[in-house]
Amino acid sequence: MHGDPHPGNIRLLPEDKVSLIDFGIAASPPKRPKAFYQLMKQYWLAESEDQHDAGTLFRYYIQYYAYDLYQSLRRISRYATEQLHESFDLNAALEDLARTIFKEKGGVEQRERGIRDGRGGGMLNRLVNTNNRFGLIAKLDDADMMRGWSTYINVINKLGIKSLILPKVYSRVMPQVQREMPELEQEDENEVSLSTALEIVMSWLERVAGKDINLFQELVEKLRLREFSGNQSPAPIIPEEKTVSA
Repeated sequence: MHGDPHPGNIRLLPEDKVSLIDFGIAASPPKRPKAFYQLMKQYWLAESEDQHDAGTLFRYYIQYYAYDLYQSLRRISRYATEQLHESFDLNAALEDLARTIFKEKGGVEQRERGIRDGRGGGMLNRLVNTNNRFGLIAKLDDADMMRGWSTYINVINKLGIKSLILPKVYSRVMPQVQREMPELEQEDENEVSLSTALEIVMSWLERVAGKDINLFQELVEKLRLREFSGNQSPAPIIPEEKTVSA
């Protein structure tokens, strides 16, 4: 993705075509295109269709920036559902918690406007993940891709034509993507082993505890993680030996 869209790097060509030059600043394609697509889709829905939900956005934010954590929570959820005979979705619980935090901080109008105008990721970080209290570890390449996208949105904002352009782009691009690349609408099915998932989640909780002990305690309660500690759960977790695929 071209990352420096100032006027000097844009050329107007015959037949209403536009050319970008100078790719000295650019982001490489995402290593997890499905996760990137889902996160982008949520931003586009917020900006083009006025469908903004901080919880859903945070879920896909986790899926893109901390995929190992997202994958691990999903693996533990599947195990818990099978063992405790009730539906578990730890990623959905994390989504609900983020939605609650988002509603409690800042005015409704400010929050919704922040998601719609392309600053949703920044506002989500400021309000929900203040000082990275969720202990997320993002890779530089992943951040570069989103930074490049945000740059273009900011340029369109400055030109005052976002409300004219984005809905048209969304209505043209999304049907084509869904028609030609339907696999992007499906989550990756590869799963880590249960023992690896537990290790990843425990390491994550240690980072959270070091940043915000109150959030740590709330996560343990909301995700019902004590049920997997052996203290209250009648079905202790039996670690697996290798990674499996669903």
